[in-house]
Amino acid sequence: MAILIHPVKHNQKPYIGIRISQYQYELHLKIKSIKYAFWSPDTKSWLIPYTSESWKECKNQLSTFDMTIKKDTGIDNQKPHKNDIPSLNGELQKLMMYIIQDYMSRGTVLIL
Repeated sequence: MAILIHPVKHNQKPYIGIRISQYQYELHLKIKSIKYAFWSPDTKSWLIPYTSESWKECKNQLSTFDMTIKKDTGIDNQKPHKNDIPSLNGELQKLMMYIIQDYMSRGTVLIL
């Protein structure tokens, strides 16, 4: 079961995206139980707020699963332009680096 964690911009707001390779009932319930998590048909991902609290809750809920973190901080799979909301891209980059460092310290992450 592959779980991909990636940065997402949805309705002009930053989110942490959670994409799974195949449906599994237990995993679906765990993601759905994360506070403010919702399914986005546009991104085909579960989205959770872009906060350290949401990330901690995500890690706790999904700790028994292997996660892959997409290091690219481009929004919606596009490389950001130099003038494309620099503060948002900087904040996403900080959060993604925090997530990557946290998982690398445990040796449980594959970075794309």
